Amino acid sequence: MTLTNPLTVVAIDPGVTTGIAIAYVRPHHPTIEMVVRQGKMDHELLWRMLHKVNPTIVVCEDFEYRPGKARDGLVLFSLELIGVAKLYAATQLKEIKMQKAAEGKSYYNNARLKELKLYSKGYDHGRDATRHLLHWWTFGAGYKFNQSDLTFKLVAEIYGDRPAGE
Repeated sequence: MTLTNPLTVVAIDPGVTTGIAIAYVRPHHPTIEMVVRQGKMDHELLWRMLHKVNPTIVVCEDFEYRPGKARDGLVLFSLELIGVAKLYAATQLKEIKMQKAAEGKSYYNNARLKELKLYSKGYDHGRDATRHLLHWWTFGAGYKFNQSDLTFKLVAEIYGDRPAGE
């Protein structure tokens, strides 16, 4: 399928420290520009960021509860951010794709990210969001837009509380 309209994909690795990867895909342009952000996140900040970026598609790491693996101090904040992402998608009529943590990490390991020049040193959660975005692009529904002549280019890394897209 040939891309006829611009496509913005936001991938989220939710948690107290959240990773965000944003890909801007333009028709007939060989480079997909990516912004990677990592920092403290709260409900309002995620909501405002999603509205500002206005993604076509949201890809989000899902939460997996493992009975028998519960531990003291388990933080469930990521579930709340997943709820914000799902609410945004529902109210703005956007597609959302939930992916398991293992999906994002299975193919796009650190070596592969370095090879693609998409490795962000010190941005563990930002890298995980990048992996989710790339997994969706390569093996998920994004595959229909994937053309061999397209390449990803990391254009910005943001650490901290500044909303992505600013």
